[in-house]
Amino acid sequence: MCILEVIPVDIVDRIFELVDEKFNEQKDFASALGVPSPRVCEWRKRKSASSQRCLAQIADVLDTTTEYLLTGDG
Repeated sequence: MCILEVIPVDIVDRIFELVDEKFNEQKDFASALGVPSPRVCEWRKRKSASSQRCLAQIADVLDTTTEYLLTGDG
């Protein structure tokens, strides 16, 4: 019997799935968002949760909704 661990998808996963689809490079996303590239790198590495403070702006840049980023719905 093989037991598979289910790893939940969270906000960071959803953000960077869309970033990878929409932007050639992470620095381009940072530029579009108007934040330093190292900050975006910290979000991806989960060293900072400051992305949640600008979630509405992130949703706009990624052409999605905050509801989708938060819950995966919508």
